[in-house]
Amino acid sequence: MTGRDDDDDDREHGEQDAAPSDTALPPGDLAGTDAPREPDAPRTSTTRASESHPGPDASSSGPIHSRRAVRIRSLPPPPPGDSGSMEPLELGTADEETFEIGPVVDIAALPRGTMIAGHVLLGRLGEDGLGPIYTAFDNEGSRKLALRLLPVPGDDPESVDAQLALVAELTAVSRISHPCVVAVRDVGVWSGGVYVAMDFFDGIDLSTWIEARDEPFPWREVVRV
Repeated sequence: MTGRDDDDDDREHGEQDAAPSDTALPPGDLAGTDAPREPDAPRTSTTRASESHPGPDASSSGPIHSRRAVRIRSLPPPPPGDSGSMEPLELGTADEETFEIGPVVDIAALPRGTMIAGHVLLGRLGEDGLGPIYTAFDNEGSRKLALRLLPVPGDDPESVDAQLALVAELTAVSRISHPCVVAVRDVGVWSGGVYVAMDFFDGIDLSTWIEARDEPFPWREVVRV
């Protein structure tokens, strides 16, 4: 009887010693315990949101092309008397190896909507000694540009060499970065000659600005320009 009573006393003391530790520490604070956790609701909702609403990286190609197409279709109407055809002309491009020039076109009277190397002509801006200048919409950059067209003097080898030299020169000009120089964005050859895509500048040119002054410019202003 004495041994059994001692065992009962030990079990009672053991239960009394374990009870405070179970009640003092909350579940999960004991090392090695597998306390139940609540489901991670925010993580599940984030995954669903990303699946139902993909980010810009998941569909970068489709929506961008759609926006560009909408911008082109929403161009302002042509002026009175213009046909307003938005169908691009089949002008082709010059081969970099053979430089085969296509049919001769009148670059001074191209209709609105003509496509030249990814640039949609919007209208004629003016003309100088080098050739006509058009306003154009750049499909790649989604911006308005000034497109200068230089005529093709002929399809003989000398004319082709002249085109190569002109493109090389204009490519060098495109590397110039100055506040008083209009930036050149693209240079190339098409079936009507050489094209130069520049930033659209809405203002007066340097000669007009000089003629508008009645007194000499300060030397600091001359150096800046």
